[in-house]
Amino acid sequence: MRLSMGDLPGDTAESLKLTSYRLVQEALANAYRHAGGRGQAVDVQVGGGDLILSVSDEGPGFDTSQIIDGSKHLGIAGMRERLRAEGGSFELESAPGRGTRIVACLPLKTAVEVRGGQDPRPDSG
Repeated sequence: MRLSMGDLPGDTAESLKLTSYRLVQEALANAYRHAGGRGQAVDVQVGGGDLILSVSDEGPGFDTSQIIDGSKHLGIAGMRERLRAEGGSFELESAPGRGTRIVACLPLKTAVEVRGGQDPRPDSG
């Protein structure tokens, strides 16, 4: 596996750290499950006020147009929802025979910070 990381901020919100961790964890698990871990790569950079995470593999890939809803692809749906909850974006790139790549962008200034620390989620403590 290849890991590439740029200069990352030392002080980030816990929700950003957890979302990033879970996203990379799920993407690597998917790459292992569906691609046997071939050519796994993780790239983490900061740009334009966002944390940009990219996880890719060199596996068989798949036709992304076949994903109509999250019912059969809970990992993808979970990643997308985690990012959405933090004001981030999610992109999935894949095609048969071409591997798979996910790109996630998370604002370094999280939605919770913008609201002045008021997190409406019931389990936010």
